[in-house]
Amino acid sequence: MRANGRLRLWLFAITVLVVLLVLHSPEKAFAVAELAYDDGPEGLSKNGGGSSVGAGSFQAVRFSMPSSWSGSKLLAARFYKLSPPHASHVRVHVLGSDGITELATPFVFDMRLSNAWNDADLSTHNIMVSGDFYVAIEYLVANDPTIGYTRGFFVDGRSYYGSPGHWIPFGTYLPPKGPPPADLMIRVLVAIEKLTLTVETEPAELGLVVTVDGSSMNTDDDGRIQLQLAADDFHTVQVPSEVPIGTGTRIVFVNWTDGHASNSRAIMLTTDTTLTAHYSTQYLLTVNSPVGGPGGSGWYDEGSSATFSVTPRVPVEGLMGMLGGKYVLDHWSGDSAATTATASVRMDGPKAVSAEWRTDYTFPYIMITAITLAAIVIAVMLLFTGEEGIRGRRKQTSASDILFWS
Repeated sequence: MRANGRLRLWLFAITVLVVLLVLHSPEKAFAVAELAYDDGPEGLSKNGGGSSVGAGSFQAVRFSMPSSWSGSKLLAARFYKLSPPHASHVRVHVLGSDGITELATPFVFDMRLSNAWNDADLSTHNIMVSGDFYVAIEYLVANDPTIGYTRGFFVDGRSYYGSPGHWIPFGTYLPPKGPPPADLMIRVLVAIEKLTLTVETEPAELGLVVTVDGSSMNTDDDGRIQLQLAADDFHTVQVPSEVPIGTGTRIVFVNWTDGHASNSRAIMLTTDTTLTAHYSTQYLLTVNSPVGGPGGSGWYDEGSSATFSVTPRVPVEGLMGMLGGKYVLDHWSGDSAATTATASVRMDGPKAVSAEWRTDYTFPYIMITAITLAAIVIAVMLLFTGEEGIRGRRKQTSASDILFWS
């Protein structure tokens, strides 16, 4: 008895634990999407009308699930009732792609609203759909209700009347024998667990690394990646801020299609979404010069004008520089033949320019010549002054000698 008691206690504890885990397990996020082919109440008021059939007959719309939505759950069927003002009793059918097979047990639905959408709850029927399927209403009372239809510029050809296996497209027979080409105002709401995120680059760039939710992948030949991600949830997307694509050439991120300026972003996925990252091409300008403080090297947008420069006169090294010798800019070589210290070049590709210099010793030569001449003059003057002094001393000596001997 004690053993049986312990066993029952353990079974009870395990049962409670399982219940708690189920109750506390996070629900899957999903997005609610509406599938519709009609033009809505606005289209109804412009060029629409109403359609009804006899008791036991059906009206239906064939839906096609986008491939990325396959395996989604039907939440509701929507019917736009025009009249009568009282409640209308119909039987709702959800049929497979053959238009015959029932995907759930048909049920009676009361359409209570006139000139409005009436939503039939399908969420408890657990109907999972993919590809094509039909939503139909079976009339329990002749010509009650009247369902709206629209006739826009383009009619999808998805609306039918008749019965399962014997569907007649709208417009097959002209009124009064049959309804005109039109789109019945029947829609569905779908719970989507996964949606498609497409990230592409403009211009298209093969092999560009895109990171989504921390996982990296490379773009294909069309500069695109495509992923199935959880719906109704935030996802992070990042593309490179710059990408080298050759010597002296790169592309740099500009913005996203919606104007978002950062190359890293978060997005709430509520429908299939395409994000386009815009890039611009840049080319490298290289400015070469051994002297003169060359400026202007760097990256420039394709088609822009790049300005480069040097200081046009620079002292040479050593004594000659101290005497005024200069390096003087003669011209530019490479992708520019300009002769001015500041010039520009159109950046239609990688560019390189080099400053070509000549040496100007004019001032040092003048200085050396002047110094040399000055030295000669001083030497001559010193020489002349010295000879005159010697002659004067000789005269003084001669006069003294005469006076002494006398």
